Amino acid sequence: YNFIELNKEFSESFIKTLRLLNIKNKHNLTDNAFNDILKLYGNNESSLYLIQKRLADFVGIKPIFISMYVNSCCAFTGQFASSERCP
Repeated sequence: YNFIELNKEFSESFIKTLRLLNIKNKHNLTDNAFNDILKLYGNNESSLYLIQKRLADFVGIKPIFISMYVNSCCAFTGQFASSERCP
């Protein structure tokens, strides 16, 4: 989608929030930090969860959550689904 199409679909405030989401991902900001920044700029009616949900609904992509061990070597999916330790 180009910016003009997004402008028709979303408010200017939401587009700015999407830009902030991009910065969050680019710089590995925590979810709490992101929500605090939203509050700081007066966007109290939104949250990371609501923004991600609205974006997912728009693009039609849903996240898949996979349980992982902290600092593990791989995601235990696919060929590693039955593994109990790093290969």
